[in-house]
Amino acid sequence: MTCRFQQHLFRLAITLSLGCAFVSSTMAQTILYTEDFESIDLGPNVDEGLIDDDAREEVWSQTGPDGWVVDRSGVPGFGTDADGVVEFAGWTFMDPIWWAETAGDQERSNFALEAGFVTAVADGDEWDDAFRAPGEMNTFLSTPSIPVGGPNEAFEFLTSWRPDGTQTATVTASYDGGDPVELLRWESEGASEFFQEDLNPEPISIVPDVPAGAENVVFSFGYTRAQNHWWWAVDDISYGNFSEDFEDLILGPNIEEGRAVPAENVWSKDGPEGWNIEDEVPGQDEDNDFNGVTEWIGWSFADKNWWIGAAGDQRRSEFTNAEGTVAVADPDEWDDAEHPDSATEGWYNTFMETGEISLEGVEAGTVKLKFDSSWRPEFDDDYQQTGSLSVKFDDGPSQELFLWESDPASDDFKDDNSTNETIEVDIDNPEGASKMTLTFGLFDAGNDWWWAIDNIEVSAAGGGGITGDYNGNGLLDAGDLDLQASEGIANNDLSYDLNNDGVVNTADRSVWVNDVKNTWMGDANLNGQFDSADLVTVFSAAKYETLEAATWNQGDWNGDGQFDSGDLVEAFSNAGYNAGEQPGGPNPATAAVPEPASIMTLLIGMLGIGLARRRRGT
Repeated sequence: MTCRFQQHLFRLAITLSLGCAFVSSTMAQTILYTEDFESIDLGPNVDEGLIDDDAREEVWSQTGPDGWVVDRSGVPGFGTDADGVVEFAGWTFMDPIWWAETAGDQERSNFALEAGFVTAVADGDEWDDAFRAPGEMNTFLSTPSIPVGGPNEAFEFLTSWRPDGTQTATVTASYDGGDPVELLRWESEGASEFFQEDLNPEPISIVPDVPAGAENVVFSFGYTRAQNHWWWAVDDISYGNFSEDFEDLILGPNIEEGRAVPAENVWSKDGPEGWNIEDEVPGQDEDNDFNGVTEWIGWSFADKNWWIGAAGDQRRSEFTNAEGTVAVADPDEWDDAEHPDSATEGWYNTFMETGEISLEGVEAGTVKLKFDSSWRPEFDDDYQQTGSLSVKFDDGPSQELFLWESDPASDDFKDDNSTNETIEVDIDNPEGASKMTLTFGLFDAGNDWWWAIDNIEVSAAGGGGITGDYNGNGLLDAGDLDLQASEGIANNDLSYDLNNDGVVNTADRSVWVNDVKNTWMGDANLNGQFDSADLVTVFSAAKYETLEAATWNQGDWNGDGQFDSGDLVEAFSNAGYNAGEQPGGPNPATAAVPEPASIMTLLIGMLGIGLARRRRGT
């Protein structure tokens, strides 16, 4: 490390002798406003993900009787944190009364009355209630090897089957290790020749066609092609002298299902300063036991990952453009708790208006809006989820910019492949308009899907904002430099092209620092001076030469996303070390440059701080 660092210092000494060039700039397109919702203070969940914490001692087991085999390899995410509700990740064994209670019954109790104390359950509906990897559940429950019975011996079991979606049930027999032979198939699609309506409970009897000479057989129950569908449960299985009712299984405590999952900083109804939300949602003024799920009464703000997990994903995780806090209108999740009937009391309508966005000095017809969006529509005879975006200039009327409808027959249909998009809209701002607001609406919805947005950016030609205020908070701060690096330099986004040369690079960073902020490269704390305090700050962050991502105040001064010798070269070449505050105008060509020996002493000391911190952290 010492040898390599001395090489870096040698590069510094050479570079410092080259001096600095001043770059002037003009800006063709100004960022007027940005909002990524990250400044919102999130609080604890209220309803979503919180139920009565119901710890039970003997309700569930993943392990079947001796000799039985459960194949869960076809359960998406099995064995990871993305396997849905663990009690229902594939075939499992449980107290049927607890199963009915924790699942909200939905007719499961019909089977619980007949099934004894333990039953085998495959329940896609319950499995889907927590974050999981995408895909369909395919799971198989197999008996031990059983001696083949007589020619008319029946394979019998008690079952509960509730069809839904593509969910499929099969029973197969494998004789003496041979290929499985299908004995039974139930499918959920009404048009299928194998469609099977509800059986709850129902005794099933199948007489297999046993091959000549067969000695042993293994029966398998297959629950396949399941997502957020219903269930299949089996009990009281018998064939010849073999029988199994699962009553001898030792059950253990519940892990996730029926347990409270509190979280502290995940949700808020309060948006950014100046924003306003108007809700017309059935039950919104009712007590907490009859207003739907509190977190989703109209537009809300939530941690994206918590929203995905609490909602059981259902393609919400496809919104990869977003990160951190997002704005969400999710009538699907709102509908998961009791509320007045939408058809008689009115549909789910919610409108979110931004704060005022200044258009002072902006050229007419040049405003552009960009934001990230996740939209999943649903349409049927009752619910017709619709989205809209409108703009209002000064005190004028609202003007619709676009309309998204869920009806495939509509000219404004927005399809189901819209869960991760960057939306760009040209806004025809009139001459003389001084301000505008935007309104995002989701309305005419019931138990439909969602609309979520993040990373709003408004830009225009002319004035209307502070040059270099990329995060739109009215300040020139480190957040602007970090955006310049992660968005401008990384993507060559010309809205960050401060010197107007058609390329976004370190030269634009120098313009921001030297001319816009009027400070020095290396001023980590942006207090107007580059001195030893800044070096202490960046080396204390322990990012030097680690290849870890770094921000401006962690030493990424050249905008490549890391802190290494290139940043030191960039800073000291700017000739601002210990030069005090910048005077007005360009950097003076005669600014003092410290002697290489003093640089060597200082940086080695700072490097020691960084290394010491790194050692303590390991």
